[in-house]
Amino acid sequence: RSNVQKNFSILDNIPLRTDNDLNLKIYPNPTNTKVYIESANDLKDAVITVYNIHSQILLQQSLQKKTNELNISGFNSGMYFVKIQTKESVGVWKVVKE
Repeated sequence: RSNVQKNFSILDNIPLRTDNDLNLKIYPNPTNTKVYIESANDLKDAVITVYNIHSQILLQQSLQKKTNELNISGFNSGMYFVKIQTKESVGVWKVVKE
């Protein structure tokens, strides 16, 4: 008999947005190497965080421009969650790495 303990964090109270309230385009999806995040306006002081399906943070960086490039070529194939947070709102998108 053995006990196993594992710490994890839960992404709670973060809306999974498919209606794109932040007015963003995230493409291509699915992808092999890069994802582009495009906004009608500059994403000043926005932060992007990429999580795996276990809620582990794999990447976090600031966004400043209208079009930003996210390199996920080093990630394993699978589903990831891309959270983009501005001062006004938060959105989470699913991205598939082939």
